[in-house]
Amino acid sequence: MFSYASDMNDSGYAFAYTLMMPELEGGRGYYDIIYSLLSSDGKVTELANGTGISAIYDDKYIGFRQAERKDETTLDFTREYAVFSADGTQLTDYYDRIAKSGKLLIVCDGIDDESKLYKAKLLKADTLEQVGGEYLCGADIKSYDSGAVLLKRDDKGFIRDVLLCDNANEIYLCSTGSHIVSGFDMSGYACVYEKGKYCGYTASGKQFESDNQFGSFNCGLAPFYDNAKLGYINTNGEKVTDAKFDGASGYYADGYAYVKSGTEYSVIDMSGNTVIGRLSYASDKLMFADTVHNWYDPEDFEGFDGENMFQGDFYYVGNNADMNNSIFGRSNIKPLTERMVVKKQKPGCRYSF
Repeated sequence: MFSYASDMNDSGYAFAYTLMMPELEGGRGYYDIIYSLLSSDGKVTELANGTGISAIYDDKYIGFRQAERKDETTLDFTREYAVFSADGTQLTDYYDRIAKSGKLLIVCDGIDDESKLYKAKLLKADTLEQVGGEYLCGADIKSYDSGAVLLKRDDKGFIRDVLLCDNANEIYLCSTGSHIVSGFDMSGYACVYEKGKYCGYTASGKQFESDNQFGSFNCGLAPFYDNAKLGYINTNGEKVTDAKFDGASGYYADGYAYVKSGTEYSVIDMSGNTVIGRLSYASDKLMFADTVHNWYDPEDFEGFDGENMFQGDFYYVGNNADMNNSIFGRSNIKPLTERMVVKKQKPGCRYSF
């Protein structure tokens, strides 16, 4: 019946869509996509043609329609978004973009004239009450398990990364030489680079410092990177397993992780002991690593070596353990004019987030 259906959430809702057979227009086929809201009692509510669902949470969904305006006021020329209740009642105005991150909704409403970035505000996802201050963000909004990472002008007018927790309190505002590597994970830890160290932050502030970049925590452990190999650290920043693997997953709720040495996979426990070794293939558990659990290769860490760097007329944005780390997308090198954050580099000056 459906071409795609999402998982049912804890409130008993999911969404699906059906690709309708195309009609030929001058020899080209165009699919109509019909979206439906599903409930655990078996009810199927079909949405009007030209509208759809981008995400569903609790008893609400983020819906979209074809944008009514197609001019310079939006970076997205095809859709605009609003929040709806499960019965189809529209709960917010339409905006350029809406994304859920943790318990927050990031709402993009118009373009900042100077930077050409979205102007962003925050709503509580449950009550839709506006919280926090005024922020900026790019078109590719990254969502986290808790809180959000956005951009904000500091008191000197520079645009910098800012780390926010679920109640929209600002936990860390970057300065020159610092960078938010990844936002809060499912265990409530974020990775911040500052003063030559990779620091683990929670909503309560800094918890530890490490010489090594690290990924997401689960079961109190996270993969870390050292000299082209991966190991695991705990929430005190202490090494539990030496960096000796060529690939590693985050730990699962059952207390086991998958690691790779050469071309072979193994299962290890929380002490780093091998439980099952010499596997020639990855378990089905890793088949959907992008959506179910994180899998890390050394390359995921190698692009980011500490401070963001200017070199000539280009600003280098490092890749890192957060798979979609850059607020501006995955591209590693952006011309200053394209990033539209700093118009011109002055000799002898450094600009960074």
